[in-house]
Amino acid sequence: MGFATLKMEDFACPSCIKKVKKGVKNQYGVEEVTILFDYSKVQLKFDDKVIALKDIQTRINQLKFRTFD
Repeated sequence: MGFATLKMEDFACPSCIKKVKKGVKNQYGVEEVTILFDYSKVQLKFDDKVIALKDIQTRINQLKFRTFD
C-alpha cells in the first residue's frame, strides 16, 4: 500500500477540487483521495503494486493541474 501527499498549485474553486478528486479516484489502484484545500495538497492512498505515484501525477497533469515534488 502506498501513501503520498502531493503539493499542488493553488485551487481556484470547489469545482477544481471535484475535478481532481474524481479524475484521480477513477484510476485503477487509487483507493482514497483527500484534498487539503487550504494547503493546496492532495493526500493519496493507493495500491503501489497496481499504480505508481508517477502515473497518478501524470493523471493530475492531464487534468491541467500541476504537482510539485
